[in-house]
Amino acid sequence: MAARQLCVLIILTTFIMSCATTKLWEVTDPYKYIEINMVDITEKELIDKKVRYYKDAQKRVYYVEKSGAEKFQGYALRILATPLTIAVDAATVILVIGLLHGHGHYRHIHVK
Repeated sequence: MAARQLCVLIILTTFIMSCATTKLWEVTDPYKYIEINMVDITEKELIDKKVRYYKDAQKRVYYVEKSGAEKFQGYALRILATPLTIAVDAATVILVIGLLHGHGHYRHIHVK
């Protein structure tokens, strides 16, 4: 496999596996519950803290609703970081297109 083809394959694989904007939005989802192992906290502690939760006895975890501050933090991170992740995603696409069409610094040179 030619070096150029290998490079394109690596970049495409990386792009497909790690879309920065999508990952950011998954990680900062304000409505995603926090998963806490039952070993780490008791149900009484959750009740005393007056948090909304539900338990999965089979998996032995509690799913705790995020507080207003945690939800706000998720929205704030999305607002601040999304432009950067969009730029990273766009740069990856531009690089792949450039490699596929042979433009830029990675241009294939024919030697006679």
